[in-house]
Amino acid sequence: QVASGNFSVFLSQSIDLRDVVKRAFRLNYDYALRRNVSLKVEISEDVKAVKLDSKRMKQVLTNLISNAVKYSPAHKEVKIICKNNSEFLYISNTVSSLQILCNLYLGKS
Repeated sequence: QVASGNFSVFLSQSIDLRDVVKRAFRLNYDYALRRNVSLKVEISEDVKAVKLDSKRMKQVLTNLISNAVKYSPAHKEVKIICKNNSEFLYISNTVSSLQILCNLYLGKS
C-alpha cells in the first residue's frame, strides 16, 4: 500500500491508547481460543492519550497479536504489555522467549 501511495496516516487527534490495545485484544481473543493459546493484556495506568492514527495503530497491534497467536504453540500464553516511561511508550508482546517490542516516541512534555 505504501509503495502505491494509498497509505495514509492521520495524527491530528489524541487517542486513548488503552482503548486501542483493548480493541486489538478483543479482535484476536476468539482466534486465540480456537488455537488453544491464552491471551492476556496488561496496560499500565500511566499510559496516556497520544497523537496517533487510531485506525493504523489498531491495524498494527491486531497484526502483532494475531502473528504472536499464530506462531505460538498450543497451551502457551501471549501477553501484551503496554507501559509508559514519559518519553517512550512500550508495547511488548512476549511469546515464550521471543519478545517483540514496539517503541513509540512521545516527545517530552
